Amino acid sequence: MVAEDRTVLTVLNLLLSKDISIEIKPSTLYLGAGDKLSFFVAAKRAQLIGHILLGYQHKNNLDQLCINPKDKVRGFFLAANH
Repeated sequence: MVAEDRTVLTVLNLLLSKDISIEIKPSTLYLGAGDKLSFFVAAKRAQLIGHILLGYQHKNNLDQLCINPKDKVRGFFLAANH
């Protein structure tokens, strides 16, 4: 893999280590009721609790998973009402 940003190596090392698992978490971990956030802001919130946000899956379309979306600033994450 080639990357311009050297921090990518740190992320890859974390992801490929033996003690790391990849899980699908509910959006309520990162969003409050009625929040509309960009992927970038949701990723920052995940980072605050030690998570790495890799992508997302729409509630109404469970067959489609989006990993590393191209548009990270458009607000589209909507949390369900608690």
